[in-house]
Amino acid sequence: MFMTAEDVVRRIVAVRGDLSVEEIRARIEAKKAESGGYLADEVAARIVAAELGVKLPKEAPRLEVAIKDLVSGLGKVTVVGRVVAVYPPRVFRSPLGTERKTASLLIADKTGMLRVVLWNDEVELLRALGVERGKIIRVVNGYVSRGRDGKLELHLGRRGEIEVDPEDVKGKNYPLIPRLKRIVQILPSERNRRISVVGRIVEKASLSTFERRDGSTGRLLRFTLVDETGAIPVAAWNERAEALEKAE
Repeated sequence: MFMTAEDVVRRIVAVRGDLSVEEIRARIEAKKAESGGYLADEVAARIVAAELGVKLPKEAPRLEVAIKDLVSGLGKVTVVGRVVAVYPPRVFRSPLGTERKTASLLIADKTGMLRVVLWNDEVELLRALGVERGKIIRVVNGYVSRGRDGKLELHLGRRGEIEVDPEDVKGKNYPLIPRLKRIVQILPSERNRRISVVGRIVEKASLSTFERRDGSTGRLLRFTLVDETGAIPVAAWNERAEALEKAE
């Protein structure tokens, strides 16, 4: 069920008798202030509950779908997967001049891989809930659309939920995170496949921009990654390119 901020406050008080209503409301206001005004009361309250270890009732999944069965336009959908990657949040201005915040992550089940997109208030939930690479998550009440690259994305709805490592989900039913590879182990046959490599950035070029077919602007950063076995050219796109440009 959907819970208002006051519903969450009452739930916290019932579980944590050592905290008063006033103390909990103060924590919620502090959390909103920390976010710079991005968080709505309900989301700030849910974050405070998570930090205090208070579990909130979850809306029963309405339609749990395998990644391969998703279609654009599907709403109120629930997807379960293992987190493959978590990308840093970014702030931008909409065409109307409104400042917005977004973040995304990549999840996988046995049938495929999917990008999950969060907006504004929901972005703070990633940190508060401890969403990180390797964990199993359930995304409840999402809606499916196509991204700029034409691939399907799952967007968290306003009344959506994220559950981390749900007790009723068996991790063995979900693919393990790909093991790290050394550069010398990367094969030509792995072209267009997802792999994980750790190395040091050298010969970083300047961030460049380009115009997409839809008229929007894309960003590209090229660099060379090296480890003890060799070197490989890498291209980073959009928000990842911006984050790497600022990295020392």
